[in-house]
Amino acid sequence: MVAQGKAATAGDAKPRERDEFLALSAELTGFDRFDLEATGCADEYLEMWRRKVPQDVRATLGSTWTKIEAEAGGDPTQTTARVGKEIFGLTNLAGPAKSLVQMWLLGVWVNPQNSYDATTVSANAYRQGLVWAVAGTHPQGARQPGFGTWADPPASVTTQAGTGAPRQRQGSAP
Repeated sequence: MVAQGKAATAGDAKPRERDEFLALSAELTGFDRFDLEATGCADEYLEMWRRKVPQDVRATLGSTWTKIEAEAGGDPTQTTARVGKEIFGLTNLAGPAKSLVQMWLLGVWVNPQNSYDATTVSANAYRQGLVWAVAGTHPQGARQPGFGTWADPPASVTTQAGTGAPRQRQGSAP
């Protein structure tokens, strides 16, 4: 927090970078910021993002996203179309953007130039990967669904509004 009457410093850039990272991540993954923060991996992912993506590419991606967000005026259809064209449609931005989505889903950074070169962020990142919510299941070998849940039918495949994540049936185990 900047003290009253003092100018912003270079240290203030980190919270702003984190906010921009989470806003971009929310748009690209389809999960809202709350869901991303709830993984507990945002800081690990931001650090991996900083290590793996050159600063100039991060800056271009960030400014492109900020421009799209401002000009779309909250219209989700326009935002999605512009992200598809202006981020995923550009070679220099598409690779890092896809790797960012894969990191949130799988807990693994996949090199945009070589998909055989992947780095697991952490064991916790695997457990917290958003793929488990999308698939309506749990990370095998890391978190069990609960005693006796095998006896219940699978959760509904309808999705939670805005997240793409499956909604749990009432009374079903997470």
